[in-house]
Amino acid sequence: MADRGFVDWNPNKRTLTRIEMVKAVLEEDKHYLPLTLRTLYYRCVGRHGYGKTDAHYQNLGYVVCKMRRSRMIDWESIRDDGIRRDEPYDFSNKTEFAAYLRELASDFRLQRQQGQGQYLVVWCESAGMVPQVAKVAHEYGVPVISSSGYDSLTAKLEAAEMPLRAGRNVTVLHIGDYDEDGLTIFRALQEDVQAFAESFNCRIGFERIAVTPLQITQYQLPAAPAKARRRSQSSNGIVVQAEALPFSTLLAIVRSEIETRMNMAIYREVLDREALDRARIISMVEGL
Repeated sequence: MADRGFVDWNPNKRTLTRIEMVKAVLEEDKHYLPLTLRTLYYRCVGRHGYGKTDAHYQNLGYVVCKMRRSRMIDWESIRDDGIRRDEPYDFSNKTEFAAYLRELASDFRLQRQQGQGQYLVVWCESAGMVPQVAKVAHEYGVPVISSSGYDSLTAKLEAAEMPLRAGRNVTVLHIGDYDEDGLTIFRALQEDVQAFAESFNCRIGFERIAVTPLQITQYQLPAAPAKARRRSQSSNGIVVQAEALPFSTLLAIVRSEIETRMNMAIYREVLDREALDRARIISMVEGL
């Protein structure tokens, strides 16, 4: 009988080993929670020698589900993508609205890519990585995009129109798996977006920042042989998921790639103006 609601669970000895592995990964990545199951799985593969097969992935999903239902781990430590919620935006009273305005004023920020020669965007093949990558990218005013896997036509057209909205050339920094599918996804995205952009007389460049062959060697990322039907020279016959990169390493790469392409003196000037404007706005709001 399928589980319903919270449950009592008495796992066997083998499962207890996997439970401890999951807890270890959640502790190691406690600053980057919540994790998707996919991200958690590749952390287990890369750091704890967990098996890299569909059966292992499915078993881990079963264990994690049981751990959540039995309250062995914090429910919010795992993120379930695909949920859509649409609620009315309202307040219980004017006092609550005033508090909202004060909070909004405290969060004021300028467009931090103002004055830069190019507009940067980070594109993740995996939607599950977006919140973690955004923690760094948003510091610089860089948006993070993902439409998962083979990207939709709508996402591609919107990307092609970014130079029009930004008023300058755009560079997309891409994070994806190093395997035949991942490289094909990257090429298809690049070619299709650039073809759309030509219709608007726009220029948009693509640069792959992860995963690269150098990173696989440098960070000793766990790899598995590509399936025969997918084996090709483009991926050297190996498969390495982007989630195999530890978040601390990936975010350091993202930060470095962004700073390399930005004029940091202009960026700091924007931050100074932002701080002054924020102080003025907060003062105005407090006077209401």
